[in-house]
Amino acid sequence: YDEISDNVGAANLLIQTELIEDNSAFDDLDTVLNLLSAVSLKILCKEMNFNVEGLKQRNDHIHAIKQHVKRKQKCVFSQSGADKFKLKILQKATTLLGICYKLQPEPRKVFLRIISLYSLTDWWDERENNKGGPAPTLTTILLKNTGKLVYPLYQIQRQTKIFPSRTHLLQFEEACTLETNFVQACEDQNFVDAIGYGKEAEQLFCDALEKTEYTDHASGLPEFLKKFTPGSILGYILSQLVELYEKLKYHEQAVILLRKLIGQKMYLATYHGHWYERLCLDLDQHLKRSEEALTEAGRGLADPNVRIGRRLTLCRRIKQICNAKKNAKIRKSYGKEALDTMDSMYKKEFEEVVLQGRIMPKAPSSKGTGLQGGKSIFVFGEKDKGDQLLCSVEDFVKESYKREGYPFGVHAEGSVVNTIFTILFWDILYCDNIPDVFRTPHQSVPLDFDTDDFYANRKTALDERIEAIRIWDFQQLSEYVINVWNSYATVVTSSPANWDLFPLGVEQLLGLLKCFQGYQLSAICERLAKDHRHTRSGFPDLTVWNQE
Repeated sequence: YDEISDNVGAANLLIQTELIEDNSAFDDLDTVLNLLSAVSLKILCKEMNFNVEGLKQRNDHIHAIKQHVKRKQKCVFSQSGADKFKLKILQKATTLLGICYKLQPEPRKVFLRIISLYSLTDWWDERENNKGGPAPTLTTILLKNTGKLVYPLYQIQRQTKIFPSRTHLLQFEEACTLETNFVQACEDQNFVDAIGYGKEAEQLFCDALEKTEYTDHASGLPEFLKKFTPGSILGYILSQLVELYEKLKYHEQAVILLRKLIGQKMYLATYHGHWYERLCLDLDQHLKRSEEALTEAGRGLADPNVRIGRRLTLCRRIKQICNAKKNAKIRKSYGKEALDTMDSMYKKEFEEVVLQGRIMPKAPSSKGTGLQGGKSIFVFGEKDKGDQLLCSVEDFVKESYKREGYPFGVHAEGSVVNTIFTILFWDILYCDNIPDVFRTPHQSVPLDFDTDDFYANRKTALDERIEAIRIWDFQQLSEYVINVWNSYATVVTSSPANWDLFPLGVEQLLGLLKCFQGYQLSAICERLAKDHRHTRSGFPDLTVWNQE
């Protein structure tokens, strides 16, 4: 920083005030190893003659070092030697680390609390969208400040207090810490500790349902802000605990916990479909209590929070139970008319196209126990008919459809329709006159996007746009799309619109849109606008088209 002329002197001053500490105070090997770069870890393993297995990536080197230390510590006759060995590794690692400073634990809590509030929305975004790991908030801030990450423009309106007091914030932090501990224990396969954290979360969850200090505040929040309450975080932990119980074959405990989660509507009501699905599976398949599973499936279908795909899964579970030979009495009591109604609700037969191709042979594994893993490589084309192409299965299918007269193809599942929806509703999506939907500078979507509040808060504007899309001719549609594309495609890099799906530019996108009738495009957008959370996925992996 230009304003700091003496970096070392400034750092020493911060050490004296006990805000930070330098690496001379680092006495924990795990901490130092996690701070080392991949190159430094490789050098350390080479100097210590440690054998590194696996893909020899950063984590593999850390694992190899820890395993050597662990083996030394197991030898009861040379405990002092093991301590010296560990100290030697620590000294070498510290030398490779170089000058390094770390916040002291107490000041660090303050900084983490500030970052947590600044990037509050990232917690759920990381977990529900499978991005993995905690949100890299500081990296996000750096990328935004350097212009490498650009979010849509909107005005922040914080009208509702999510945390009315410091106590509420600390309770939220406690729940988040508990979730981190639970996940870490699961990753370490320390299932006893994981269940212990889960039991603690269960007790706190019961408090969040019974104590008025929790319920009064949560019930007064908009639905899309309830997930930032301790009760919602605890509910998420319990949902993960159910999966752990199922993994360990503790299906009775999973059923008890699922019924407790389903029995309340205060927290994570949108998870009801997932919970009913797991409950019916555990009862039917694992506990062999088919009648109970049938009853629970019926309750799930009557629950307004169970939507679209989850309803289809419950219908299939009911049909599976009733059609089993051992359940003839159940089928008779349930009624043929009800089962026929379910059959008519969903299309059963879809056209199937089978493509055949040649796979490149794989090399034997290094251990000589089979073939190497990795993705299969297909050979497209014939030797006697021109060049051959080595490609993935996705590209093989795209090339096959090219020969059938579909020159364009995108393998992107639901990202295609979500990009179209975002472009067609850009101004409505980022309309900032609704309080609390934009609360931080780093939001790709409003907070209510995946809730019923999204449509309710913008009903008039959304209905008008849906109707406009239905009656627009292609010229009007093109003008609107081109205007949005030219305004944001080269500017905004963080939104549901994946501009890179159309590398040839807006004309390629318009070619795809030309294949839709107005009523088709309008109907797809209407489903997404009214219930994006439950309709955003389930689209075909591959979209191919011929605008001619």
